[in-house]
Amino acid sequence: MIPFRFTLSLLLSAVIMQASALSPSRMTDRSRYFLNGPVASVDELHVEYASGETLHFNTDGSLSKAEEDGTIYTYQYPCDTASVCTEYEYSYIGDNGEYVDLEELNRRRYNINYSDTVRTDSYSPADGHDGTAATTYTFDAKGRLKSVAVSSIEGEDNSVTEYFYFDEYYPSDNGKLDLHPCNSIKYYEKEPDKMYCTTYDYTDFDSHGNWTKRTEGNTVLEKRAERWMLIPMFSGHTTRTITYY
Repeated sequence: MIPFRFTLSLLLSAVIMQASALSPSRMTDRSRYFLNGPVASVDELHVEYASGETLHFNTDGSLSKAEEDGTIYTYQYPCDTASVCTEYEYSYIGDNGEYVDLEELNRRRYNINYSDTVRTDSYSPADGHDGTAATTYTFDAKGRLKSVAVSSIEGEDNSVTEYFYFDEYYPSDNGKLDLHPCNSIKYYEKEPDKMYCTTYDYTDFDSHGNWTKRTEGNTVLEKRAERWMLIPMFSGHTTRTITYY
């Protein structure tokens, strides 16, 4: 387990909700992107960097295609999307137009496991590589994403991101706010004395309660001489254009 996870929760004084089991339909790709309703696509723009990504979803909420910085990722599911898929595979085309097939990607065929409030996407590379890489998504009783734990095969990029919501701190008079995290903390196993903090300020929503404009404030919490110091970083604005089925 990555250090400071319990310490992190104490620092934020957040109340972690005890969740009962969720159905797989409440732990879809839409849910892990904090989206509500029958979303078909999301076009997200990071204003200051003039960059972003576009996501496309199947009707069941699974991700079908993602476009980011000139690279197109395509997701394929071997089962009927009306049922619960427990595996998928993807390929991508790079910004130079070169197609990369599954063999060159070490056959990234993912298995999905659902258990209570946890979804785990994992894959084992092809020949010449040992171990399993996995991304574990944990949800709360309301079906909101609470944490993302990434374990790489080499262990170099192991990380945990935790999300915290407005109603974990105080009652909100705006139900739309409770659908989205108010802050998040990310920490890496290789950096036990650092935590990367982001706060979110939402300004615009659509009729489904999804945010369409927000501001992100970033800081680093770093331990120096046995004391934690908060170091301000950059802030930015993000807009989203969302289409629905």
